[in-house]
Amino acid sequence: MKQVTRWSPDSCGCVLEYEWDDAVPATARTHTFKTVVKKCSSHSALTDKDIYNQVLSENTRKNKVFGIAQQFLPEIKSENYNWSFDDKRILKVGFIDIPVSGEQMNQIRNAIQQEIVVGAVEVI
Repeated sequence: MKQVTRWSPDSCGCVLEYEWDDAVPATARTHTFKTVVKKCSSHSALTDKDIYNQVLSENTRKNKVFGIAQQFLPEIKSENYNWSFDDKRILKVGFIDIPVSGEQMNQIRNAIQQEIVVGAVEVI
Protein backbone atom coordinates (compact mmCIF):
# COMPACT_ATOMS: atom_id res chain seq x y z
CA MET A 1 0.00 0.00 0.00
CA LYS A 2 1.27 3.49 -0.82
CA GLN A 3 2.33 5.53 2.19
CA VAL A 4 3.18 9.23 2.46
CA THR A 5 5.82 10.43 4.91
CA ARG A 6 6.20 14.03 6.00
CA TRP A 7 9.92 14.75 6.40
CA SER A 8 11.40 17.66 8.34
CA PRO A 9 15.15 17.19 7.80
CA ASP A 10 17.56 18.44 10.43
CA SER A 11 19.69 20.06 7.71
CA CYS A 12 17.27 22.93 6.94
CA GLY A 13 13.77 24.24 7.70
CA CYS A 14 12.02 22.66 4.72
CA VAL A 15 9.15 20.24 5.21
CA LEU A 16 8.67 17.72 2.41
CA GLU A 17 6.45 14.77 1.65
CA TYR A 18 7.49 11.65 -0.20
CA GLU A 19 5.66 8.48 -1.15
CA TRP A 20 6.72 4.87 -0.75
CA ASP A 21 5.12 1.44 -0.99
CA ASP A 22 5.07 -0.65 2.19
CA ALA A 23 4.46 -3.79 0.09
CA VAL A 24 8.03 -3.46 -1.25
CA PRO A 25 10.81 -4.77 1.03
CA ALA A 26 12.74 -1.95 2.72
CA THR A 27 15.95 -2.92 0.90
CA ALA A 28 14.24 -2.48 -2.49
CA ARG A 29 11.98 0.44 -1.59
CA THR A 30 12.18 3.78 -3.39
CA HIS A 31 10.97 7.14 -2.21
CA THR A 32 9.16 9.37 -4.68
CA PHE A 33 8.86 13.10 -4.13
CA LYS A 34 5.26 14.18 -3.58
CA THR A 35 5.13 17.81 -2.39
CA VAL A 36 6.86 20.65 -0.58
CA VAL A 37 4.88 21.62 2.50
CA LYS A 38 7.27 24.39 3.58
CA LYS A 39 10.29 26.01 1.91
CA CYS A 40 13.16 27.33 4.02
CA SER A 41 14.95 30.54 3.05
CA SER A 42 17.99 28.57 1.77
CA HIS A 43 15.91 26.69 -0.79
CA SER A 44 13.07 29.11 -1.57
CA ALA A 45 14.37 30.02 -5.06
CA LEU A 46 14.36 26.40 -6.24
CA THR A 47 11.54 24.49 -7.89
CA ASP A 48 9.75 22.01 -5.65
CA LYS A 49 11.42 18.99 -7.28
CA ASP A 50 14.83 20.67 -7.06
CA ILE A 51 14.21 21.41 -3.37
CA TYR A 52 13.60 17.73 -2.70
CA ASN A 53 16.75 16.70 -4.59
CA GLN A 54 18.89 19.40 -2.93
CA VAL A 55 17.64 18.70 0.59
CA LEU A 56 18.11 14.96 0.09
CA SER A 57 21.64 15.56 -1.21
CA GLU A 58 22.57 17.84 1.70
CA ASN A 59 21.12 15.53 4.33
CA THR A 60 22.83 12.51 2.78
CA ARG A 61 26.15 14.38 2.64
CA LYS A 62 25.90 15.34 6.33
CA ASN A 63 25.18 11.74 7.31
CA LYS A 64 27.87 10.33 5.03
CA VAL A 65 30.52 12.61 6.54
CA PHE A 66 29.47 11.44 10.01
CA GLY A 67 29.88 7.85 8.83
CA ILE A 68 33.36 8.67 7.52
CA ALA A 69 34.25 10.25 10.87
CA GLN A 70 33.10 7.07 12.64
CA GLN A 71 35.60 5.03 10.62
CA PHE A 72 38.50 7.01 12.11
CA LEU A 73 36.92 8.00 15.43
CA PRO A 74 35.02 4.88 16.54
CA GLU A 75 34.04 6.48 19.87
CA ILE A 76 32.36 9.50 18.23
CA LYS A 77 28.72 10.15 19.06
CA SER A 78 26.29 12.52 17.39
CA GLU A 79 26.81 15.11 20.13
CA ASN A 80 30.53 15.24 19.15
CA TYR A 81 29.67 16.01 15.53
CA ASN A 82 29.30 19.74 15.02
CA TRP A 83 27.93 20.62 11.58
CA SER A 84 26.20 23.41 9.71
CA PHE A 85 25.65 24.58 6.15
CA ASP A 86 26.86 28.02 5.11
CA ASP A 87 24.88 30.30 2.80
CA LYS A 88 26.37 28.52 -0.24
CA ARG A 89 25.26 25.17 1.26
CA ILE A 90 28.82 24.01 1.90
CA LEU A 91 28.84 21.62 4.83
CA LYS A 92 31.13 22.80 7.64
CA VAL A 93 32.02 20.07 10.14
CA GLY A 94 34.04 19.92 13.32
CA PHE A 95 34.37 17.69 16.33
CA ILE A 96 33.76 18.74 19.92
CA ASP A 97 34.58 17.14 23.27
CA ILE A 98 36.48 14.31 21.57
CA PRO A 99 40.23 14.05 21.02
CA VAL A 100 41.17 14.11 17.33
CA SER A 101 44.81 13.75 16.30
CA GLY A 102 46.27 15.49 13.27
CA GLU A 103 46.60 12.10 11.60
CA GLN A 104 42.93 11.26 12.21
CA MET A 105 41.90 14.67 10.87
CA ASN A 106 43.95 14.08 7.70
CA GLN A 107 42.44 10.60 7.29
CA ILE A 108 38.94 12.06 7.61
CA ARG A 109 39.69 14.85 5.12
CA ASN A 110 41.22 12.39 2.62
CA ALA A 111 38.26 10.02 2.88
CA ILE A 112 35.83 12.91 2.37
CA GLN A 113 37.74 14.03 -0.74
CA GLN A 114 37.53 10.51 -2.17
CA GLU A 115 33.84 9.95 -1.42
CA ILE A 116 32.20 13.38 -1.68
CA VAL A 117 32.26 16.16 -4.29
CA VAL A 118 35.34 18.31 -3.74
CA GLY A 119 34.42 21.66 -2.20
CA ALA A 120 31.10 20.44 -0.77
CA VAL A 121 32.53 19.83 2.71
CA GLU A 122 34.96 21.78 4.86
CA VAL A 123 36.43 20.15 7.96
CA ILE A 124 37.25 22.83 10.50
